[in-house]
Amino acid sequence: MKIRNVIGLAGLALAATANAQTTFTNSTLIAIPDNSTTGVTSSVSSNLGGLVTQIQVTLQFGTTTTAGNREHTFMGDLLVQLRYQDSGGGDSGFIDIFSRVGRNSTTSTSLAPTAVGSPFGRGDDMNGTYNFGDQFFNTLWAPTTVAGSSGRGTAAVNANMPSNPFTANAFNPGTSVNNPAQGYRATSNAAGIIGADGTPLLVSLNGAFGAFSATGTWTLFVRDLGSGDTGEILSWSVTILPTPGAAALLGIGGLAATRRRRA
Repeated sequence: MKIRNVIGLAGLALAATANAQTTFTNSTLIAIPDNSTTGVTSSVSSNLGGLVTQIQVTLQFGTTTTAGNREHTFMGDLLVQLRYQDSGGGDSGFIDIFSRVGRNSTTSTSLAPTAVGSPFGRGDDMNGTYNFGDQFFNTLWAPTTVAGSSGRGTAAVNANMPSNPFTANAFNPGTSVNNPAQGYRATSNAAGIIGADGTPLLVSLNGAFGAFSATGTWTLFVRDLGSGDTGEILSWSVTILPTPGAAALLGIGGLAATRRRRA
């Protein structure tokens, strides 16, 4: 009975530590330059023990046409990436959150995603807050996500992409995981031009950033690569679920040792 108590107490301590997800936010407004390969960067630092196991990226775009709270019209212009670095030399490189959504072989035969100018991608607007993570199912590429949407490979601006309220329980969205109102999978158009069927490459953020230290610097890199449309990101964040750090594991071991001595 005493041995079972030790295991149970240690397990509870481990679960409590391992499930301590934390959100790190940069609330400095990002004005996205139009038609620019230089783009703009913004960084936030995390300071958790242990290693990254799961991550969610949240972007809050403006919701009006007024400077200081401007939506980004024509989302197909955007290439949004995230990079992780730490003092020990850890470096993920730039990982796509989404890139030139809707730009496929029906609108181009040669241009890479990082090339500026036409042809066009998806013409809908980023308006509100958007969550990206492996726990979600839908992508920004889904042509049926928005009623009346311009869909893939067209230039018309007809709708806002459904936005997502930020949830504190980021990695347990429940039965709404397949609902675009909850969040989106990260996607890449890095292969060049997505095929005519519009199927993007899914990006695993947990796979890209998992096993890095949960203490480091996260850099958001945003580029608008088409002319005539722009917008602003009001704030952005990374939510991290780490493994328990070494100190936590030592504490659990000490708890177990204490219980054994008392036995």
